[in-house]
This record gives sequence, C-alpha cells and structure tokens, in this order.
Amino acid sequence: MHSASAGPADTPGDRPPKRYTDEDTRDPRPRWRILWKCILIGAVSGFIVSLYRLLLEKTGGAAVEIFEYMRENPVWILLWIGSAVLAGYVIYRMVTWVPAASGSGIPQVKGNVMLGHRISGIPILVVRFIGGAIGSIFGLSVGREGPSVHIGAAAADPIAKKVSEDDLEERILLTSGAAAGLSAAFSAPISAMVFALEEIHHSFSEYVLIAGLASAVVADIVASLIFGMTPVLYFVPVPDIELNIYIWLIPCAIAAGLLGWFMNRAYMYVRSLFKRVPGWVAITAALLIALPVGLYIPEALGGGEGAVEIAERAEMTLLFMITLLAVKMVFSCTSFGSGVPGGIFLPLMAIGAVGGSAVGMAMSDIGMPDEYVCCCAVMCMAGTLASSLRTPVTAVLLVTEMTGSLVHLLPLAICVLIAYAVSGLLRTRPIYRLLLNDIMESDPSIGENAGKTMGQLIREETSRA
Repeated sequence: MHSASAGPADTPGDRPPKRYTDEDTRDPRPRWRILWKCILIGAVSGFIVSLYRLLLEKTGGAAVEIFEYMRENPVWILLWIGSAVLAGYVIYRMVTWVPAASGSGIPQVKGNVMLGHRISGIPILVVRFIGGAIGSIFGLSVGREGPSVHIGAAAADPIAKKVSEDDLEERILLTSGAAAGLSAAFSAPISAMVFALEEIHHSFSEYVLIAGLASAVVADIVASLIFGMTPVLYFVPVPDIELNIYIWLIPCAIAAGLLGWFMNRAYMYVRSLFKRVPGWVAITAALLIALPVGLYIPEALGGGEGAVEIAERAEMTLLFMITLLAVKMVFSCTSFGSGVPGGIFLPLMAIGAVGGSAVGMAMSDIGMPDEYVCCCAVMCMAGTLASSLRTPVTAVLLVTEMTGSLVHLLPLAICVLIAYAVSGLLRTRPIYRLLLNDIMESDPSIGENAGKTMGQLIREETSRA
C-alpha cells in the first residue's frame, strides 16, 4: 500500500519570503567615508576654479576694450601684432614644459581617471592660469569649462594622494575634483555630477555619484559666494513653448545634429593641419587670426557668452547671424587647433545658439511666431553639445541650469534626442574620445608610463568583496 503523497515539499506558499538586504549587492567600501574628502576637494577645487573663472572674465572684458580702442587708434595694431608673436612663443614654451596643459583638459582627465595616466598637479595649475589668461586677453575662441575640469582635478590630486585609502579611491576623488571644476565654471552642480558619470566614466557608479554630487554642490556654493546666484547664460526671458510650436523645433534639432557632427570633424582636421608646422607658429597664427575678428566681428571673440546673448536676443539680421556663425566656427577651430590652453565646450554652445537663432529667423519668415526665435537658440545650443560630446543627459541638464529655466525641459529633451539621433546616423564619435586618442598617438609614452586602468582596479575591488 502506498502512502498518500504529501505534495510538493517546497511550494511557493511554504517558502519564507526573501528579505532584501544591501549585503546582496554592496561593495565592501562604505560610501559615507568618502563624503568628507569630497567636501574638502569641492571647497578647494571650487575656490581655485572660481579664481580662474574670475581671471578669464576680467581678461576677456579687457580684450573687447583693447580691440575697440585699436579700431579707433589703428596705430596700436603694430604693437598688438608684436605682442601676439611674443605671447605665442610664451604659450608655446609653457605647453612644451607641461604638454598635458594644452588643449581642453577633459580628455587628459579621462586618461588620468580611466587609464591611469599620471597627473602633474601644480605645473598644470600654473600653465592653465597663465596660458588661459594670455589667450583670453587676445580674444581667442576657447572656453573655460575644459580647463576648469582639469584645474579641479589637478587641485584635487595632492589632496587625493594624502587622504585616499587606495588607488581606486584616489581616482574617485580625482573625478570629484573634475566635477567640482565644471560646477564652479558654470554654476551647474547637477550637470557636473552627471558629466562625471556620462562623460568621464561612461557608466553608473554609486561612488562616483556621491563623490561628484558632494564636491559639485560645495563648489557651486563657493562660486555662488563670488559670482552670485544669477544663471550663467540668463540674458532674456524665454517664453513657454506651446505644443503646436514643437513642430518648428525639429529643424533646429536637425541643424544641431549637423553642427555637432561638422564641428567634430573640423576640430580634428584643423588640429591635424597645425601639427604640420612648428608649435609656436601654430599658436602665433591663432593669435594673429584674432586680429581681424576682433576688429570687424568682436561678437565672435572669447568663449561665447557674447554670441549666445546676441543669439537669444535675436536683434540682428539673418545675414549677420549667418556671418557670425561662419566666423565663430572657423575662429574656434583655429584657436583650439593650435594647442593653446582652452576648451571647446562653451564655443560649441555658442555655435549652436547662433545656428539655432539663424534657423529660427528663417522659420519666422515662413510662419513661426517671432518670439520663439530665442527658444530655437536655446534648443539648438543643447542639441549641438549633445551631438558633439554624445552626452545627451549632460546637455539637457547643463543648458537647463545655465539658463535657469525648468519649464523648457520637455522640448529641450526632445531636441537633444533628435540631434543625438542625427549625430548617430552620421557616425559621429565623441569629441573628447577623439582628442584623447589623438593625444596618446602623439605621445605614446603617456600610455607606457600609466598605472592600472579603472577596469583593473574595479575587478580587483570586486575580487576582494
């Protein structure tokens, strides 16, 4: 006789519920222990970058006055040319002394954090400050954001070496310094945190999230005490965009995708051209090109705040906006391609804003209400940045924080995604990845002397868990 079956011994109803615990996924490194270190780095890096930002604002303003004076007193042009030749040689000697301090700085930080490239903190600060000030006073079309990221990481380096427990934590603290630099440069802490994840690490990490947010918020507080709470690119009130206007934003988004694609190719092409001549000749040539720009189209001088303001106000003619766009594109390529210490972030945004304003003016002639031209400038600005950097989330958040407007988040996101798709269809590679590869090809010793990659450090950390 067979005994009656008791049924399944372990039915779902009999099993004890599995309780969630952080121990299932937690790494052995407590997250809260890096907070005070990131707060310290945020304060130090934020203060140093704020000084750099203040320096460039003063020298950039002086450049506009100098060119205005030379237009009225042409006899001083010869003295300016002689000074440009001397300045070109001085910058060349400085970037020869510290090659890592040339160009943007963001590719260098990516190499420091992800590939283990060594960072020379104090020399980078010296060259970035002096070289940046010289380029700014001559009106070069380079931005402060890349150098600010580099300065933030360089300022964090000695602190990280003192307080970090191991190499992995040191890299995280370098990232927090970079985030603090971007936050202080643009007064955009949330964007800086996302930038650390999206551009530098290309992955999500709770450690990077906490480190970037803590240092970026502290750096923003420091910058706000110096510069105030006004958004960096707040020039005119941007009207709310009704749903029936969204159709007009599609051409702006497509134009942004094309601009980002074109500028990446143009930057790399001009950079390769300048490599064929001696370094001091390339830098001097870039400084001399600034002369006709400053005399005839001073709106194209500097990183681009002035051009963005003109684009948002939309008070010029369509022909002038097209001319300004062409000049800004060429001038930005020659300025950055020469190898001077300076970034491309803000010039890209200015190019996008001017291009969007031009498209908006053209569309206003065929039916779009005139008051939305400034919206086209803002949308195209974000789209161009996303197209070139291939970082759509950073682009949306950065433009939102820099303009101080949350009501345009939805149309901004739509335009950025369309521009991002157009850029992808054109097989656009992220500009900072292109620049990092170019740097490593130009100087193979950078990779030979590197430490462990971030991937290796993470695998070692995981194996110890």
